[in-house]
Amino acid sequence: MMDAAKTKKIYRYGSKFLGKSLCQKLLEISFYRQFVAGRRFEELEQISNHLFQSGRIKTMLCPPMEEWSTETQNEFQAKATVNANRYMEYLDIARKLRRTHVENETVLQLKPSSIFPTAVLVS
Repeated sequence: MMDAAKTKKIYRYGSKFLGKSLCQKLLEISFYRQFVAGRRFEELEQISNHLFQSGRIKTMLCPPMEEWSTETQNEFQAKATVNANRYMEYLDIARKLRRTHVENETVLQLKPSSIFPTAVLVS
């Protein structure tokens, strides 16, 4: 497995010698698939099934979350709503993936601090 810390260096040199498009394609078909299985559900489903069949590797979904810059009530509610909706979308994706392989459990990463304020979590 490739060390993720070397990615920038590999991409920089690869882009310089192979061109940006070819380098990006090579990275995508190699180690990139371990971390990002696709841009559409069909790609995610295909890669998820392939990984499970080749080594019973389960899929872990990590939804991108809005970060808190300030915690005013209105901003917090808006970002928490965006994050909660994103979790619901990813739960639906996990449910759809499970239909294709009943024994392939999809894991969904949950970051409680993206939905609840820190004050609520610590008290």
